Amino acid sequence: MSSNSAPQRTSGLSVGSLILGILSVVAFWFTSIAAIICGHIALSKIKKSNDHLRGKTAAIWGLILGYFFTILAPVLLVTAVVNPSLIFATIEGKSIREYNTERFAKRAGLVNPASATAVDYRSVFSMDGMEFLCLEMPTTDLPEFLIQSGLDNDLSNTTYSASFERMFGNFLPSVPTKFREGQKSLPNEDWLNVLVDLDSQETAVIFMCLFGT
Repeated sequence: MSSNSAPQRTSGLSVGSLILGILSVVAFWFTSIAAIICGHIALSKIKKSNDHLRGKTAAIWGLILGYFFTILAPVLLVTAVVNPSLIFATIEGKSIREYNTERFAKRAGLVNPASATAVDYRSVFSMDGMEFLCLEMPTTDLPEFLIQSGLDNDLSNTTYSASFERMFGNFLPSVPTKFREGQKSLPNEDWLNVLVDLDSQETAVIFMCLFGT
């Protein structure tokens, strides 16, 4: 009987490559590199087996998954370091602005009314983790927001602009003529700088800067 008549069998390496590639969904490099190695060895053995081994499709899919997650892992790692909000917002099914607003409010101890709208958010990559948030709400809801957020006693009426201009920089689009400003100490050695623009009778605009020490 010729060797060509021997029954075909599935390459264990090709199956292993596919399994390792699938596991890369959660394990990334821990299994994706192994999937690539097993996949290449499996394809080489299948090619040299004179049709005695099968499993080429499984090996190819193992390679595809292996290469994909080997490349994806560093991309996610860099994203998690540079812009972690993108990762966590996606996981929680929220927009980046919605996620950042909620996280800012939690860290600063804010109780935002349903009428509040986040119109801008920025973060500065620095040692003190500086973050900026701008909220808008009807002026009728402002007093309750300040009381609920523990800010009412920390803000004073003022007409001196130099301090908050330095504080907020270009995050502040213009200098209001009527406003309240102040600073509040938070847990974990954080600080919250607040400026409430009261120029409009209908809408209050709250500029906040959150940072650690």
